[in-house]
Amino acid sequence: MVRASKLSKSFISFFISLALIAAQLGFSADLVFGASGGSVVRPTGDTILAFTSDVHNCPGDTSAKRLGSWIDMIRGKYGRVESIGLCGDMANSGVESSAEYWALTKVVINTVLNKGIEGIYTTGNHEYGPGDAQYNNGVLTSPTEQALVDNFRICTEGKEGDNYRIFCLGSASKKPEYRQEEIDRLEAYLMEEVGKDKPTVVMTHYPLHFFINKKNQNRTAINVGSVIDVLNEAATNNTPDDPSDDRKIIFLWGHNHTHEDPNYDQIFVPGDEIQYAEDDSKEISFYYCAAGCMSDLEYGGTDGSVFVKGKGLVIQVRADDSLGFAYYNTEGKDVTESGNYPKILVYEKESSDPVKPQKDPAVSDRKGIDGTALGPGASAATAEKAILSMTSDDDPQGTVFGKLALKSLKQTNTSIDLSWNRVANASSYVIYGNNCAKGVRPVKLAVTAGNKQTIKTVSNRKLSKGTYYKFIVVALDRNNNVVSTSKVICAATKGGKVGNHKKVTVSKSVTKKAKKLRKGKTLKLKAKAVPQSRKLKVRKHAAVRYESTNTNIATVSKKGVVKAKNKGTCYVYAYAQNGICKKIKLVVK
Repeated sequence: MVRASKLSKSFISFFISLALIAAQLGFSADLVFGASGGSVVRPTGDTILAFTSDVHNCPGDTSAKRLGSWIDMIRGKYGRVESIGLCGDMANSGVESSAEYWALTKVVINTVLNKGIEGIYTTGNHEYGPGDAQYNNGVLTSPTEQALVDNFRICTEGKEGDNYRIFCLGSASKKPEYRQEEIDRLEAYLMEEVGKDKPTVVMTHYPLHFFINKKNQNRTAINVGSVIDVLNEAATNNTPDDPSDDRKIIFLWGHNHTHEDPNYDQIFVPGDEIQYAEDDSKEISFYYCAAGCMSDLEYGGTDGSVFVKGKGLVIQVRADDSLGFAYYNTEGKDVTESGNYPKILVYEKESSDPVKPQKDPAVSDRKGIDGTALGPGASAATAEKAILSMTSDDDPQGTVFGKLALKSLKQTNTSIDLSWNRVANASSYVIYGNNCAKGVRPVKLAVTAGNKQTIKTVSNRKLSKGTYYKFIVVALDRNNNVVSTSKVICAATKGGKVGNHKKVTVSKSVTKKAKKLRKGKTLKLKAKAVPQSRKLKVRKHAAVRYESTNTNIATVSKKGVVKAKNKGTCYVYAYAQNGICKKIKLVVK
């Protein structure tokens, strides 16, 4: 990567060259350097970035005009937009000539420039057609093509904003694949020391996840496993043993602009799993989401992009480097699917223009993005207040099992060992607990940066033998906001007549069926919790509980009945009251 001083000169040269090209093409040159982006002043230090993909501009420029309207709508909501990134397929490759293709692309570029916003463009498969006049084939016959090439070259060196970076991975050919030289280029950029403290957006065209459409066409790129490995390593290599130091990397894709793809309109966050091959999934340490799609009925017929809910993605980079995400369709409706994604919180739409910044709620009152006191984004004070007021052993709203997977594997007469998963972006873990009994409220037991804790006392009293205790753990980020909250678990000390579970079992016949589910079908898991000893009774505080890692692919009821909703791969946790669990793979075909 180019060093900061050299990069600044590159950008100056780039904008001068782009201004000259704009003058030749009739672009609004006075807007190349940025004009006023709206009547709203954004909060100091905050940046709004907009993204979409697959404009597929056709004769008549319908989708280019839609892009302009979408930009106006986003600026009306958020004020100034710093940059807009388009992840390839600028025009319709079904046109008759290269000249027509680049003329349609010119309209798209001009639309962005006339809004006074810096445009950042990557290549898609359509930039490698039509006919023999392919993008970047050594013969640049169109000034528009030259402008796109210049922009792409600058961005591959690195777009440096005040509090963000953008890298264009793009596509290397019409074939959906990531070549080794492209993977090496990505790795070299992400491993550079300059700018590692800034959230980094990787713009590309081909998705990393596995997907086959209704026509039985494989929409999965080649070598995506290697790309995932590079992104994961870059996200965690600041301090491998300290997740709080993980980098924020956002991978944006296009290409699969269809309602058939269950991954559309979702924000996958660090710790989630994505299916990258027919029988393989990987946990990711980065954010993964579609950039959006601006084409509609005019491209693809009645079964085309019209069914895609999200037309574009807005990413907010806040002054503290925290992130916010939201998809908006062309009517301005937030169509982001449910999940543990960080929501944009600092703006709200008023009944009249201009839009005013939303007042940040007091730290002690802020709830999570799901509206609960224990959900992601809630303040530590809000979460603690909710936990200390609990009078039952039931799971509060906003808690999830799969992230932390809190459990107790070992107990003595006077101690209980707890362990949990490290969570991306978490810098500390707060443990609460008390005796398992109705009306007994938890107390704060410990705070640690690790993922293990031995509990020997509660409220300065030693643990009693043969007694059940309940625990709940909250993962907090460096800003003292909730990353995730565990489910409540109950575990007994030794030395009495009661015990704990040692494992959860599901029959092989059921796990086999779980790997070949059909959409719309159901399956009962029938999980069983096995006691540590036949001599000790396990007092039932909670039955085996279930949780799906992706409810868009499959849901699971309290009784363990799985319902297959969409094609894809996810997992179901079946866990006992002390957190011991069985992870069951579900493949919906």
